[in-house]
Amino acid sequence: IFFRNAINTGLPVIECDTDKIDKGDKLRVDMAKGKIINETKNLTLDVNPLPSVMIEILNDGGLAKHFKKNKGFKI
Repeated sequence: IFFRNAINTGLPVIECDTDKIDKGDKLRVDMAKGKIINETKNLTLDVNPLPSVMIEILNDGGLAKHFKKNKGFKI
């Protein structure tokens, strides 16, 4: 429920192992490809990519804004 609600409000959420991430590390996240790039340590972590419809909802700013923009739900 948390994951879907976060996406619906426009909050990007990912789940990953944090053993190789330290406080202060600079991270770049590619949610569509399922990659977290730790630029500080020059390593890439694989995570589950988000489905394209969820990326679109996030890019629109959440589900309500997505509905408004598309006059309903667009896949």
